Amino acid sequence: MAVMKSSTSAPRAGRGSSVTVAVSLGELTPGVRLRTPIYENRLDRDLLLLAAGTVVTDKALENLRSRGVTHVRVDPSEFTRLTGQAASSARPCEIEKQRTTATRFALSPESLLHKVSRHRATRYDAERMSAFSNAYESAVATISTLSGNLASGSLQDAPELASVSADSIVRITQDLDLFVALGVKPENAGLPEKHSTQVAMLAMSVGTLFGLRPSDLIELGVGCLIHDTGMMLLREDVRQTNRRLSNLEFLEVTKHPAITYDLLSRLRDVPTGSRMVAYQMHERCDGSGYPRGRSAAQIHPLAKIAAVADVYVALVSDRPWRPGLLPYKAMEQIIRDTRDGLFDPDVIRALLKTVSLFPIGSGVETSDGRVGTVVRTNRELFTRPVVELWRPGEPMAPEVVDLAQNHAVSITRAIKDARAIIARPGAVSLEDFWE
Repeated sequence: MAVMKSSTSAPRAGRGSSVTVAVSLGELTPGVRLRTPIYENRLDRDLLLLAAGTVVTDKALENLRSRGVTHVRVDPSEFTRLTGQAASSARPCEIEKQRTTATRFALSPESLLHKVSRHRATRYDAERMSAFSNAYESAVATISTLSGNLASGSLQDAPELASVSADSIVRITQDLDLFVALGVKPENAGLPEKHSTQVAMLAMSVGTLFGLRPSDLIELGVGCLIHDTGMMLLREDVRQTNRRLSNLEFLEVTKHPAITYDLLSRLRDVPTGSRMVAYQMHERCDGSGYPRGRSAAQIHPLAKIAAVADVYVALVSDRPWRPGLLPYKAMEQIIRDTRDGLFDPDVIRALLKTVSLFPIGSGVETSDGRVGTVVRTNRELFTRPVVELWRPGEPMAPEVVDLAQNHAVSITRAIKDARAIIARPGAVSLEDFWE
C-alpha cells in the first residue's frame, strides 16, 4: 500500500577508486571506525551497507549475516585496518566508476528482455487475454492466503511466492504490453492482495525493460507480493480507516516495513533482494521516506523500482478519501516528484518505456477527432504509443494505429473513459479486458 505524505547516481567507492576489494564478514574486526563506506559484494549492486564513520560492531555484523550477506566490498585503503591482514592478500573486485542505476542493470546476455516478444501494432489475442486474467485472479488468491499465513507465523518457506513470480516471467515473454495492462488496471481499495499483485506485475515489467535477469526479477516480484504483510499486524483502527491518516496514525503505518522484514527473516530461502524490497520500497531518494529515511545510495536498486510501481498503482486506483487519477495525471505527478528528488530518474525512464507517457489503458483523444485507448508502447517514443481508435457515434470497426509510424495523427489530450463516448462494435479490445 502506497501511503504518501503530501539524480540518484551511486557514490564512489571509498575515495573515488574504481577498484574495491572483497572481504568476508568473518574477516572484519569489530571496533574499527570506518573511514570509507562498505558496500554489498555484487557487481550489479551499489547498496551501501555501512556508512563512513560507523563503528563495526558484533551486532552490525550479525545483522548483515541475518540479511544473507556473506561478503562485502571495501576500499583498498581500509583493508589492513579492517582485517589486520597485509594489503597484498586483498582480493580485487573490479567495479565501474560512479555508475547509475541504469548501468548497474545494463543489458546482459542473461537479461529477460532478449526473450520478450514484440507485437507492434497488433490487437491482443482473446485467448491469451483470458489466460492472463485467470492467472492474475489465481495469483491474487494465492497471495491472500500466503500473506495471512506469513502474518500468523504459520508460513515456513516461500516457494509459492517464487512460483507466482516465475509464472509472471513466462507471461512477460509472451506479451509484455498485455501483462502491463492488467498490472495497471485501476482497482478499488479494500483488497490489498490485489494491490500487491499489481505492484509486483508492474515492477517486474519495469525491471524487464531495465535489463534484469530472471533471477533478479523473481527477487523483485517476491518482495512486492508480500511488502504490505506487516500492515495486517498494525492496529485495526489504522488499517480500517476510510479517511486520510492523521500524523500519529501515519507514524503507526511507518512501522509495517520493519514488521514485514522481521516476518520474512523467519522464512527459509528468502533472497536478500526480496527482503530489502519489502523493507525499503517506501523509502525515497531524497531521504523523505520510511521506515529509516534512507537516501539514494542507501536504498537497494530493486526497492527503487518497487517504489515507483507501488506509487503508480496507488495513484490510479480509487481510495476512500479520493478518486484515482487519470493515468496521464499519475505519470505527471511521478515525473514532478522525480524532479523534486523522490525517485530515481533511471527508474522513471524505464517506467515510461513500460507504460508510455499516456499509459497503457489510458483513454485518449487524437488530432483527427477520434477517441480510444492506448494498448501498446513504443518504448523510447513516450508520446507516440500504439492506440486503438474509434470515431464517436460511428459504428465502424476500431483501428489500431501505431503513432510511431503514422505521424499525421497525435494524441491531443487524455480523457477519463473512452468507453463512455464510443459506439463500440463487438471487437475484442483492452476495454473488454478491463471490464
